[in-house]
Amino acid sequence: MKFLHKIVLSLALIFTASACFVYGNATGTITFFVLAAAFEILYWLNLFPSKKTG
Repeated sequence: MKFLHKIVLSLALIFTASACFVYGNATGTITFFVLAAAFEILYWLNLFPSKKTG
């Protein structure tokens, strides 16, 4: 279940980031580019989580 949850979350984040980039490009609004960058960062952090030592 955790694997499926990770896949769904990753797809949702990359889709949202892409949608924000497209909408920001069409309207010229910098806010959507910032949102897209934030969602893309969340996507990459979710894809490669930090290793916990201990």
